[in-house]
Amino acid sequence: MSIFVLCCQIEYSFQEIMTKSTQKEKKYSAIIMAAGFSSRMGTQKMFLPFTAHECFLSRLIAVYESYGSKEVVLVVNSQGAEHIQKNFNLAGNIRIIKNPHPEWQKFYSLQLACQILTNTEAVFVQNIDNPFTNAEVLMILEKAAGKGDYILPEYRNKGGHPFLISSHVIRQVAEHQNPQEHLKFFLKQFKTLRVPVQNHEILANINTPEAYEQWFNKAL
Repeated sequence: MSIFVLCCQIEYSFQEIMTKSTQKEKKYSAIIMAAGFSSRMGTQKMFLPFTAHECFLSRLIAVYESYGSKEVVLVVNSQGAEHIQKNFNLAGNIRIIKNPHPEWQKFYSLQLACQILTNTEAVFVQNIDNPFTNAEVLMILEKAAGKGDYILPEYRNKGGHPFLISSHVIRQVAEHQNPQEHLKFFLKQFKTLRVPVQNHEILANINTPEAYEQWFNKAL
């Protein structure tokens, strides 16, 4: 298959995006991938403190709920699912999927989520190790939807998270025969649009206590 890569050099006004976004019902869902063992961190990253009153997971759920996501799918391991069910009061549009093989590639977590999505035009794919996603980034990606199948935000030519995939990619992921596919390589076959954003936080990848301290200016 041919590889299509486009580079979007248009920078959108946040006010323009906000106005257009609030004028219509949201049609995009979100997948939060948090099934890993977090062995380098020493504790499950989804429950790390974001603020005094929020953990990574609750912060991301709040962002996507505020944005108006049609549904939010949490892909977690069995221990994480148990903790969430005991300690979180989730809205009806939030679904929990247990990944029975958290040791596999991230593709499998994405595939499990894509297989249960219902009538969504596109979905944001969010790693738990970046809790800094905000409405402005989501709306910039939304603005670019339809111009590519794999919409990737970038800061100074470096790709970040979350990214947005089209319904075409959702179907291909859901039906793919190899659940241990390498996600990044798989996505390269689709029409890709890289969208510049003025937000270095899209590059966050908090996998160790040292990385947490670097981003939050405090130790765990």
